[in-house]
Amino acid sequence: MSTKIGTRSPTEDEENPELKELPFDSERKRMSSVRQFGDREQLAMKGAPNSVLSVSKFIYREGKPVPITEEDRKAVQSVNEAFAKKALRVLAIAYRSLDSGGKDYVIDEVERDVTFLGLVGMTDPPRDGVQEAITQCHTAGIKTFIMTGDHAITAQAIGQEIGLSESGKVSTVITGNELKKMDDDGLGAVIKREKSLIFSRVDPEDKLRIVNLLKQQGAVVAVTGDGVNDAPALKRADIGVAMGKIGTDVAKEASELVLLDDSFSTLVVAIREGRTIYSNLKKTVLASMTTNMAELTVVLLGLAAVALGNWAIPILAIQILAIDLLAEIMPLTCLTFDPPPDGIMNGPPRDLKAHIMNRSTTCEVILLGLLIGGLSFANFALFMFRENMTFTLDSADPVMYARATTITYLTIAYCQFANILSRRYEFMSLFSRTFWTNRILLVSVLGAIGLTFLVVYAPYISDFLRFAALSLTDWLYVLGAAGIYLFVFEALKIFKRSQVDRIGSR
Repeated sequence: MSTKIGTRSPTEDEENPELKELPFDSERKRMSSVRQFGDREQLAMKGAPNSVLSVSKFIYREGKPVPITEEDRKAVQSVNEAFAKKALRVLAIAYRSLDSGGKDYVIDEVERDVTFLGLVGMTDPPRDGVQEAITQCHTAGIKTFIMTGDHAITAQAIGQEIGLSESGKVSTVITGNELKKMDDDGLGAVIKREKSLIFSRVDPEDKLRIVNLLKQQGAVVAVTGDGVNDAPALKRADIGVAMGKIGTDVAKEASELVLLDDSFSTLVVAIREGRTIYSNLKKTVLASMTTNMAELTVVLLGLAAVALGNWAIPILAIQILAIDLLAEIMPLTCLTFDPPPDGIMNGPPRDLKAHIMNRSTTCEVILLGLLIGGLSFANFALFMFRENMTFTLDSADPVMYARATTITYLTIAYCQFANILSRRYEFMSLFSRTFWTNRILLVSVLGAIGLTFLVVYAPYISDFLRFAALSLTDWLYVLGAAGIYLFVFEALKIFKRSQVDRIGSR
């Protein structure tokens, strides 16, 4: 500041060398520097106003130090509060002349009877996008707390500026002194009740205590910080996030993540990305499990037909393998590239104990898998009915039997294409304005369809996989089965939407 206003000599450090530094700590909330001024030594101090006032014996007035009075202290506190209400970070500055001698300076001996010089208010405006990021946290059910060494009024003003309180009101502030008077049960109740809190003038142990209480309540805790004092809380949190630009090496070592841009908005983007990854993983797992259930259903129905009617099996093992390798692997992989669905940040965080395969999704996978398997076996049986023949284990026309198993294969494959595409949206219809947002998936489905044509009609490959060319009628049965499956899946979504709306209206 002195340099900015032109009162500091460019050769200050050479003219007035530092003899001793008394570094900042969270208990004193101040720091001092002893410097040589000619034949005398002088202590320069800066720190929290209350801390500096507590060791002030004089105040600089009209060019000279005079004894500080209670009225002076109140006046300083009044200015401090006025600055704090403007969201300024306030430092007090003071000095003291010392006896020369080059002795070892002890904090308690030299940091006393100082002359109070004044207050410095510094603006540290929120970064662009912070208010929007906080709003997203509210809609996403993420609690946001501020833990700071700043004055309570300053912290509260900053909280109001960034919209920390979801209701638009002023967030509750708990000072370090108040925090120490609260037992864990009382503090835990406040933390659980409030969606946003401000903790001001807190020590490292206070931050650690808050993190521990949040974790005891089952919350996943992310802590951001940049200083040595933040290290314990960063280390204890589930996710410690250090500032890459202004963060100390200690803070970075204690953290799992380092923000290269020091932006809170980046954290919210990361949460959104994490939810998208989980959502896409869930879609992929359910789509894959549905096909596996369909294949199992066809095999079991085929075994039942073998046992009861001596029928030939409806699909060969190598053809089942071809479903996984040719019809599934590309679309399932590209399903993970789905963009985040609308409203992905409008719900609360998922339960850590919840599984992808729960009661609801398991029932859905079984139902849809049975449907695909049933349609595939039905097409196999209908082919025999249309051709007025029965394939048995003892006798089967090789070409006609190959057509029948090809129909079974293609029915499963095309139902799976419909399944993968419809899996993109849990409640919304496949036929929506966002259908084209994942073009790599659409291309992969077209590529997989092309492969099914290749393996059915290409010489040598079709013979190796025991496939045969289909007629137009055969293809209509395959596409009809895929259409039936898609209709049932879309109807299931309508039912699920109605259930959600019914629960939400309660």
